Amino acid sequence: MAIVSGFVGFFAPRLYVSRITSTRLVRFEQQLPDTLGLWVNALRSGYSVLQSMEAIARDAPEPTATEFKRLVQEVQLGIDMQDAFEHMLSRLEAKTLTWWSRRSTFSVKSVATWLKSSTCQPHRARAHQD
Repeated sequence: MAIVSGFVGFFAPRLYVSRITSTRLVRFEQQLPDTLGLWVNALRSGYSVLQSMEAIARDAPEPTATEFKRLVQEVQLGIDMQDAFEHMLSRLEAKTLTWWSRRSTFSVKSVATWLKSSTCQPHRARAHQD
């Protein structure tokens, strides 16, 4: 009985955390098209990159809102925007965002261009993931 209890006590928390983490990542990736649309619209309406990320943090559902809040807070604390974005990517391991961050410089033009192409033509963004 002690062996079974030890086994459960050792593996159950790890399995639980792993399941919660994977569920959070799946939800984030499911929300990604809406997030990108919100980002594009904010940039088109004249918001800066940081202002558009603040809008996402305010208006997006969880877990996207929390991740963008953390990203905005890091930038406000003085961390470079590219580094803050890389921190978010390391927490999430989202393949689409990882692909984009490694292939573009972090500027308003690159954000707007990539978001526009991936939002308007989702099959192109998926093709780049492979």
